[in-house]
Amino acid sequence: MFSDDFIKEMGFDKDSVKISPFINEEDGEEYEVWKIEAEEKTFVLKKEKGKEAIIYENYLSVLNEHAPKFYGIFEHGEEKHLLMEYFDGETTTKCDRIKLKNAIDALIGIQKTFWNSEEAEGDGYYNESLLKRKKRGEFLFDEEIEKAYGRFLKRYEEIPRTLCHDDLLPFNILSDSEKAVIIDWEYAGILPYLVSFSRFIAHFSSEEDAFFFLEDGEKEWAIDYYYNNFIKEKGIQYSEFMDDLDLFLLYEYCEWVMIGNKYEDAKGERFYQYLSLAKEKAGKINSK
Repeated sequence: MFSDDFIKEMGFDKDSVKISPFINEEDGEEYEVWKIEAEEKTFVLKKEKGKEAIIYENYLSVLNEHAPKFYGIFEHGEEKHLLMEYFDGETTTKCDRIKLKNAIDALIGIQKTFWNSEEAEGDGYYNESLLKRKKRGEFLFDEEIEKAYGRFLKRYEEIPRTLCHDDLLPFNILSDSEKAVIIDWEYAGILPYLVSFSRFIAHFSSEEDAFFFLEDGEKEWAIDYYYNNFIKEKGIQYSEFMDDLDLFLLYEYCEWVMIGNKYEDAKGERFYQYLSLAKEKAGKINSK
């Protein structure tokens, strides 16, 4: 799996560590993240994806509470690997109030630290993220949704920015009984502040067999908690916050609309589910 020299370079004795791959929660397959169990401590080794090394070096290296502690970057052949602390928590895919509060507290802690920060040298993810969102708008094929989506793109360039995880689905947050940490930062940068929060809450369902499960009423609690414990202090009115949240939730719902239309797969249950959500949200946005 890894050479003896590489294991030694990271500071481990090859004869006293156990290295095993993590299993992807979605499909049960191994992926390029490993648990390293040393004599006294456990670590995570992750093959770098995207600009993850830049994110850890320039942003997350100053945080020891809301993201895994970062120990450094190590090269194995032509690939970079990140060595981090291991956090013994559960994902928030089956989310209760404790996990929900911990997750939002972690997000708030990170976003407060980097509120209105400039992009670090070598980052440049904002322009990439804006282009991605413009491309999504090319495959909606619905006049009402397209009109509302145009308003989303305009606001995307206007609202305050902070450090955001651009794929903050519930399996990217680990929580124990006291706190949560956010992992897998390959899609991240200084982005409009609602990018992370809207993605986190958008895809929860109260259906018992839902992959992302959250009881009825908990989304509303999360929205108020995020606003009252963070956004309110930034001088943003609740009505403005809610209007912007509607736009960012529309973007999330349009993901599966785009996938269905772009790849000619507009017959599945998920496509119709998200098309309905997008049309409902667009109607609300366009009526204002």
